[in-house]
Amino acid sequence: MKTVPIPIYGGRLIVCRTRAEFDRAYEAEMVRAGMELVDGPTLLCSGGMTSHEIVGGELVIVSGVFDRRGGTRAHEATHCAQAVAGSVGMDPIREEEAFAYLTQWFYEELAP
Repeated sequence: MKTVPIPIYGGRLIVCRTRAEFDRAYEAEMVRAGMELVDGPTLLCSGGMTSHEIVGGELVIVSGVFDRRGGTRAHEATHCAQAVAGSVGMDPIREEEAFAYLTQWFYEELAP
């Protein structure tokens, strides 16, 4: 597991290599945010997973590509970029180039 700051827009990305790492990181961040966890993330996934929350005024994205496939990595990178866009008011259509670079940055950070 690694944590990296998100450039330009702020926040941080927690990259997990396994579902168990994802669950631990997600639970730790939700507790830090003061949120009560009932059962943790309940989505059924096999290839990858991304979740985001505002924790102490900071965007925190927890993401993992568990099957190491490029398609899954692109999928999760897009979720990450959308989380940032939503938190800063970016319109991915109007700001297409900035969104593309952001998605590329996440794709590279999620690499095994």
